[in-house]
Amino acid sequence: MKPPFRLAPSDFSLDTAEAAGQLHRQATAGHAIGIAMIVMYEGGFYSPVFTGECHRSPVWTVGAVDILQARLRRIADQGGD
Repeated sequence: MKPPFRLAPSDFSLDTAEAAGQLHRQATAGHAIGIAMIVMYEGGFYSPVFTGECHRSPVWTVGAVDILQARLRRIADQGGD
C-alpha cells in the first residue's frame, strides 16, 4: 500500500521559494487579493491559510478549492506525486 503522501527531501525547495516570491510580488502590486492554500512543513505538519477575499468570500473559496482538489485527485489517480 502506497503511503498517503511522501515528504519532500529536506533540501531547499526552489519552486516553493519562487512561488512564494511571485505571490508576494503580485500581492504587493495589488493584483493578488486573496489566498487559500495549504503549507506543508518539515515533519509532515501542515497549515491551512486563507486571507483577504478568500477569507471574506468563503463560498467562492470553497468552490475554487474544490477545483484544486479535483486537479490533485486526477494527478494522484495517474500515479503522480
